[in-house]
Amino acid sequence: MSKCVKTTRRLCWQAATIIATISIVSFLSPGALAGDLADESAAIEKANASWNDLSAEFIQKTHIELLEKTLTRRGKIFLKKKGKFRIEYSGKDPKNYVSDGTTLWIYCPSDGPDDTSNLQTYAADDKNMPKEALSFLDGFGKLERDFLTKNSTAFSETTKRKTALHLTPLSKKPHFKSIDALFNAQNLAEEIIINNLSGNKSHYIFKNIKTNSGLPDSLFTLSSGKATPDTLPK
Repeated sequence: MSKCVKTTRRLCWQAATIIATISIVSFLSPGALAGDLADESAAIEKANASWNDLSAEFIQKTHIELLEKTLTRRGKIFLKKKGKFRIEYSGKDPKNYVSDGTTLWIYCPSDGPDDTSNLQTYAADDKNMPKEALSFLDGFGKLERDFLTKNSTAFSETTKRKTALHLTPLSKKPHFKSIDALFNAQNLAEEIIINNLSGNKSHYIFKNIKTNSGLPDSLFTLSSGKATPDTLPK
């Protein structure tokens, strides 16, 4: 039996977290910032509102505080408006996460999506994914209402052509303590640090970021059908 059978909601959260954080920092509203950051916010909003699809390679470094250990994973991410995404983790125990906005499929690429013992199918709703992911995929978040925003000092190297922000959620039940984000000269996020409630930190570094490359809808769906009550997690 494939190792992918062991996939649980934790894996859905892992995929949704990277999607949510990319989307969160991609659609900052000018009202969320004060003083010198107002102009940067407007530029970030304008740049990110203009893309219909986005793709990038990434390195994910997760520091587990309890074990004093850092785990590193690599992969590719593809996003498209209307909640579509695809995440491909490579290396040891690779996994693919695919969603057309209503259904989330998870499978090991070595086995392929047609292996029923391998494929995991979920509804892409707030039961299986954080609300942040669902809210920010299309950029409709009101971050001035949800976050306290300041300058970030989390990145060792910044230039005048880059903007570093520290976002603290104002929600009474947040999914994380805060997010630090570094934007490049094109106002796209090239680094994101998630400060988790557990004390762990997940650091994402994005490279080869491309927008509006015409990603086809077929990249964000499988032929296995939609999620049904029998395939939803209990």
